[in-house]
Amino acid sequence: MPQNRPETEKLWELMATYQPLDAEGLLRAVADHLEFSQSKIRYTATHFDLYQSLALSIRDRLVEFWNDTQQTYRERGAKQVYYLSLEYLVGRSLRNNLVNLGIYEVCQDAMAQIGYDLEELEELEHDAGLGNGGLGRLAACFLDSMATLQLPAQGYGIRYEYGIFEQRFRNGEQLETPDNWLEQGYPWEIPRHELTCPVQFYGTVEPHPESPNGFRKRWIDTEPALAVAYDVPIAGYQNRTVNNLRLWQARASRNFDFHAFNRGGLPCSGRGTTAGGDDLQSPLPQRSGLFRKGTAAQAAVFLCLRVASGFAGVFL
Repeated sequence: MPQNRPETEKLWELMATYQPLDAEGLLRAVADHLEFSQSKIRYTATHFDLYQSLALSIRDRLVEFWNDTQQTYRERGAKQVYYLSLEYLVGRSLRNNLVNLGIYEVCQDAMAQIGYDLEELEELEHDAGLGNGGLGRLAACFLDSMATLQLPAQGYGIRYEYGIFEQRFRNGEQLETPDNWLEQGYPWEIPRHELTCPVQFYGTVEPHPESPNGFRKRWIDTEPALAVAYDVPIAGYQNRTVNNLRLWQARASRNFDFHAFNRGGLPCSGRGTTAGGDDLQSPLPQRSGLFRKGTAAQAAVFLCLRVASGFAGVFL
C-alpha cells in the first residue's frame, strides 16, 4: 500500500493544499476541466460542457473537505450513523453545493466574467433519478441535516439507471418512457469499482451435508448480481463537513458469452442477467409499468444484503 512507503509522504503534503475558492481560481479550474476532462476546444465546446466543467470544479473542492471529514472520523474512531433508504430525492446539486460551500455569489461573478448567467448553467443539470416523492426527499434532507450538524454519518442507497419515467402524450393518451438521467453522466459521483462484490438472488435452501442434525443449512443454485459502489459527497452548510452517500448499482454478473454472440443470441441472456440488470433500474417500476412487479422487494433485498455484508468487513 502507498501509505506504507515513507517516500510517499510527499504526496500527502501535496494533498494537504486546497483549491482556491475565489472567482479566478474557479475559472482556472473550469478551463482545466474543459480542456483535460472534456477534451474540448473553442470550436467544439458546448453549454453543457461548460456546466460539466463547472460541476467537476465544485466537486473537486467538495472532495477536499470530504477527505478531511473521513480522515477525522477515522483518526477519532468516531461511531457513525448508517442511514439506509431505497430512495433519495436529491434533485439538482449545483446550486445546493455552491450555497453549502458559501461561494454562490463568487461563482456568479466568475461565470459573469465569461458571459454566462449562473442560473443558465443550473438549468442544464438533470435531476438525479434516485427517488420520488416525500420519503425520498425526507431521506435527502436527513443527509443534509446530519452533515450540517457535523454528525458522523453515511447514507446507503441504490444507483438507479433510470428515474421514474418521462411523461408524454400521444392521441390523448399518456405514454411512459424511461428517464435516462445518466445518459450524459453524473459529475457528482465517484466510482468505487474496487468495492464491487456479488449479491445472491433466488436459489433454494437445503440441509448442509456435513450437518448431522440438519440445523446447518446452505444456500444453493443462486443467481448472483454484482453490486458496484458509487460515492456522492453530501456537504453540510458552510462548515466544511462533507459526509458520504454510497449508492450501489446492480449489474449482471455473467461474463460475455462469445459463443452465444456468434450464434446471433444475446451474450448475457438469462434470469441472472435480469436479476442483476433490469430489475433494479428504476426507483418505482410498479407505477411506471416499465418493469415487472416485485422489483421493490428485490431492491430492498439487494440493498440490505450488500450493506449487511459490508458490516462484516470495512466500508471505507
